[in-house]
Amino acid sequence: DAIYVSFDVDAIDPLITRGTGTPVPGGLRPHIIRDFLVRIINNPKVVAMDVVEINPTFDMENYMAECIHEILQSIANIFQY
Repeated sequence: DAIYVSFDVDAIDPLITRGTGTPVPGGLRPHIIRDFLVRIINNPKVVAMDVVEINPTFDMENYMAECIHEILQSIANIFQY
């Protein structure tokens, strides 16, 4: 009855950002992830979401954190009234 979404940043293409301990070559672009998550979050059964695997040790320029922040901001904008 309820959907919990867990997004693992390993899905992001490591050519874009290296802020994870388990980079996967050929991963997704941030705009694809954002669009996908926005569509999922629009489902009324979604009750929670988390983002996992950000590793600040590998995120030297803070790019992963900024990338994820932009994605989460897009999601949060949906719920602003």
